[in-house]
Amino acid sequence: VAFFGLLFGGGMPPVTYEEIYGSVPAAIFSGLFAPTRYFVETFAIADMRCLPEQTGFTMKADSTLPEKFHSFVSVHLGMRDVDVADRRCTGWYWGYLPAFLVGLTIRLVAGFLMQVLKRNRMNKPSVGKSFGKTSFLVYFIANVIVILLFLGLSIYTILAER
Repeated sequence: VAFFGLLFGGGMPPVTYEEIYGSVPAAIFSGLFAPTRYFVETFAIADMRCLPEQTGFTMKADSTLPEKFHSFVSVHLGMRDVDVADRRCTGWYWGYLPAFLVGLTIRLVAGFLMQVLKRNRMNKPSVGKSFGKTSFLVYFIANVIVILLFLGLSIYTILAER
């Protein structure tokens, strides 16, 4: 996770924040395989949002400066948050929900794979033999549906503007 966070977290090439916010596939890939980017971006934005308006990172509500000249736009941080340029010193919490859901999805997939691939070590019959049982088939399908549901919810929160 840390290695992917360095490579695909947005702070440096090959994947930058500009590419993450400019491309849906890059945002999904970075969001799922480099979830540490949420923490880096959260702390960077939380610090910059507390700066006075003169720095360019925060704006007054009646600012007439075009959006393309805002400092958050120029460094490509927090582009899915519509209120990123509002001055607040209470933190920035946009990335918490995607990070939580991605972590939960990764754990669900890992648990499912352990149950399916390591059955002989748990003194259970192989997957091929277990597919004949209705109870295993229901368990298998239910787990796949739950994993797909959490994966879809994770992707939705990665791409959602709020």
